[in-house]
Amino acid sequence: MESMLLEILDKPFYPNECGHPDDAYVGSFITVEIVNSQVIHENFDVYVFTTTGQNVQELCVRYGKEPHEYIAHGFVVDAIRDHLISNYKAIIEVLKKKGNIIWQKK
Repeated sequence: MESMLLEILDKPFYPNECGHPDDAYVGSFITVEIVNSQVIHENFDVYVFTTTGQNVQELCVRYGKEPHEYIAHGFVVDAIRDHLISNYKAIIEVLKKKGNIIWQKK
């Protein structure tokens, strides 16, 4: 079964171990999935930021408290295009609810 978006929240679950600026935090979400008759909840924090000197937004998703528990997806648009499955659908919902996905002409 595919993970389903359960809730979108305005407060991060985890410390910002990546050191993103405060305004990079977009929102958090909870997913639920049933695996072998067990309900599994997962929590994620979404950050979108622009690296100094670049004009492209990047995506980072934290899934735990430890410094290594994050996924740096690179450019927002690429992450959405390449990973339009399971939790990425929830990430898109968080981004849509909290702001706009920006496309920039090359």
